[in-house]
Amino acid sequence: MSHSYSGVTTRLLDREERLIPTEERTPLVIERRGSSASLGFLREFLSSNSSEIVMDIATHGAVLLRGFDLRCPQDFESATLAISNFQGINEYLMSEPGRELVPGTRFVLHTNNLYKTGGSLYLGGFHSENYYSPDVPSYIAFFCEQASRIGGETGLVNTAKLFSDLPEALKTELKRRAYWVAAWPLANMGSRYGVNAQQMEQFCSDSGLPIVTHHGEKYASMYKPCVIEHPITKEHALVINYSVELMKHGLDRAIQRAFLPDYWSKEWLLHRLSWRVPLIGLLDKLDVLFRDPGTVWRFLFRKSFDARVGELFNKEATGLLATSIRNRYSSFKWRAGDLLIVDNLKMAHSGMPGLGARTLRVLICNPIRMRYDSKGPGVHVVSGDAHHHSLGAQLSLRCKIK
Repeated sequence: MSHSYSGVTTRLLDREERLIPTEERTPLVIERRGSSASLGFLREFLSSNSSEIVMDIATHGAVLLRGFDLRCPQDFESATLAISNFQGINEYLMSEPGRELVPGTRFVLHTNNLYKTGGSLYLGGFHSENYYSPDVPSYIAFFCEQASRIGGETGLVNTAKLFSDLPEALKTELKRRAYWVAAWPLANMGSRYGVNAQQMEQFCSDSGLPIVTHHGEKYASMYKPCVIEHPITKEHALVINYSVELMKHGLDRAIQRAFLPDYWSKEWLLHRLSWRVPLIGLLDKLDVLFRDPGTVWRFLFRKSFDARVGELFNKEATGLLATSIRNRYSSFKWRAGDLLIVDNLKMAHSGMPGLGARTLRVLICNPIRMRYDSKGPGVHVVSGDAHHHSLGAQLSLRCKIK
């Protein structure tokens, strides 16, 4: 069920609006009616119906605003932040390379300006936003400036349903404890943010990030609960970076097999070959290796200081998860001007394969507070009303004051 609004039409997507068929009913579409398409109308609509919009995002997992007069990233930012209590994040701690602000905006980010995040040969990469940063957003919004000629959708997966599909024994283990996620040398962090290692250590300690010593070097270490209880729906969802954490178990390969029947027509021949012959797929990633060669080191050869969540998954559980990802999957064909708002606490996403250039912009909102130590709970219960600055913004402010 969704709310009834005046001045717009609410509906579910038609079959022809989707590239891949699905049983899922997300996103809810809120569409212009008649001449009600201006940015001013949309801002007023989102502002005056904020509570209802937030409830619909929680219920459906995502809301697609379609047919409104959104022409540029500034329009996207203005419309999204018209929703009451939406707080944009423009600085989050230890953001990945390539996630930079779009000029002329305060909070709109490039999906990644170092490499393609959709519309390429690659199929996989499903993740909850900012799993590798302490600053986890409640919401992630996407704005389409240019859609791929074919494909290039933003794939969505209901992670509450994924969690419910897992065997009971695995769910019990996931809920039992927090798992190690990442660690950063304090000296490197201090250099990045323009403070010395002692100041960086104090900030991390104040923020709840444990300090550990490894081979004589100090690190800020981070653990996270992998299960989140939604503040509105009370569902439990598995909120991790699926593809990276289960890389060694072959999750992406299993996902490619699960989606293969959806890409059987002739225009997807090269894509299918790249999934069968990984070397072809690597050619699609050469731009990453040239622009940011550290990517290979960070994701394939990073140190693990403790048990990771992926260690709970064997080959059988990974295959089950891949099947569940396909069954719980939904997407739609992007149109220029579309604005999609996704509930990051119950939906994972990934840029899907495609042909032809595409341009999406991103806005992440409302960071949640979490525990980052090894003694933290396995299930994080999100407070619905807590508002605070991201750790990245707090560190930036502290640096400016000093």
